[in-house]
Amino acid sequence: MSAKEFASQLKATIQDIKGKGTAAIYCDNLIAYLDEVANSPSVMVSPAELEQYKAQLQLEVERNKNEHASGLEMFRSVITAGQNAIRSSFLLNGGAAIALLAFISKLTENQKDKVALFADSLSPFVLGVLAITVTSGFTYLSQWFYATDGGGWKVKTGLWLNVAAIVIGLSSYGFFIWGMCKGVCRLSDLRITSPCTRRATRRGSTSQSHGLNPARHSQRPAWANASTISVGSDWTGQERLRHHRHQNGIRFIPSSI
Repeated sequence: MSAKEFASQLKATIQDIKGKGTAAIYCDNLIAYLDEVANSPSVMVSPAELEQYKAQLQLEVERNKNEHASGLEMFRSVITAGQNAIRSSFLLNGGAAIALLAFISKLTENQKDKVALFADSLSPFVLGVLAITVTSGFTYLSQWFYATDGGGWKVKTGLWLNVAAIVIGLSSYGFFIWGMCKGVCRLSDLRITSPCTRRATRRGSTSQSHGLNPARHSQRPAWANASTISVGSDWTGQERLRHHRHQNGIRFIPSSI
């Protein structure tokens, strides 16, 4: 106890005794009080206790530093994860839209009637790109409201913008899934035929339109498979050959004698 504290305590004790109606203090009573104060435990801090107190303070300081660094690193990781999510959604929807445009441009060379079918599948990817662009703008606005000093309303506005950015960002992934499902359904309905297949189909339809029977043509005898048949000078089986010529469109050239 310091001298000032001892004087203040002694003064308070004397005033208390005087307030109780005591006009004088006996010396024995004063000595007994001083002995009691001297025998009471000292409130002075020893050097060892002071060092321990300093060590505890240093430990608290380091703990606060670690918590601050951990919170800052967590905040940076959240921002980085959000930027990666925005970038990945933009690449998914934008890349799918570009690939579908290239496919539609190629489709115009073969099957122009299918262009409108796949043009409808392009809309979800375009909406996904628009949604992720709006998400990026809301992210910037939310950070701006968090950083500026303006009271509680700016913090609440930044919070609502942050929630809106998260919801719209998730919807962009939903648009991508929607467009992918529509594209798969359209591809299942599409039949791409090669030029050889289309020519064979047209040839078959032409043969049927002229009254020819492809099945009979494929099952005719081996001697009648040639497009030009040379017969002997005796014209044996002329009626039968004329019948095949009429049915299969075969030219007959009589051979020289």
